Amino acid sequence: MSARSFVPLVVVLSACLAGCGGSSSQGTPSPDPPAKQTYSLTVALSGSGSVSSAPAGLDCGATCSASFAQGTSVTLTAMAASGTNFSGWGGACSGSKTACTLSITAVMNVTATFAAQVAANTCTQVSQYGVTFSFDQAYPCGTFANGDYWVTPASAGGHVNVTAITPVFTGTQNGFQINPTDVVNQGFDSEAAHFDATLVPTLPHAASAGESIVKAISLPANSTTGVRLKTAAVLTVLGSIPPDNGATVFRPP
Repeated sequence: MSARSFVPLVVVLSACLAGCGGSSSQGTPSPDPPAKQTYSLTVALSGSGSVSSAPAGLDCGATCSASFAQGTSVTLTAMAASGTNFSGWGGACSGSKTACTLSITAVMNVTATFAAQVAANTCTQVSQYGVTFSFDQAYPCGTFANGDYWVTPASAGGHVNVTAITPVFTGTQNGFQINPTDVVNQGFDSEAAHFDATLVPTLPHAASAGESIVKAISLPANSTTGVRLKTAAVLTVLGSIPPDNGATVFRPP
């Protein structure tokens, strides 16, 4: 082979190594990243209820174990069955809130405990601080940890019919309001500032779950103390019987 024909051959071979799939470093593909380790998360139930996960994977009762990639944030949510309350978590979760968030770093086991509701008392009226709330029939009732009363409808989605509240509202004294939110006007006593009698509901009143009835007892008219209210009591209507019949929980805000 002559020197004249050798030079083009070298050029062709060099170009092919660079662009024709040769062993040039510029054409080497990057390796795939290693797959993340996965770990199982298993839930055991004690009592009647269920637990679901976000992201999806667990739906216990039916599916109580699932695998998640290392580092995944998983939120478990407990739901009590009818007639039970969620008591708390065990294992990798703790506390009594219905939601628990875990970061998956290893195999994890969780226990969710549910307890049967204790039958509540029933009341046709309740009294506190000299205030009496009367109802048209007996309803499930009890007290919160601070002594305030709660009451629930006789059936889910129903109402509590409040027929009377004493001492009676005179039109100017001993007023009451439901879920008062007005920071200026009030319907409790006419000798206090910004009195508005239209804020006082008429009776009987069909109270729904989520309502708190705040009832005041006024001091005698023309009192010189500068304070117009002697005391007040709160009755809260709930949608269901609270855990421990309310003995370990406080009235919702």
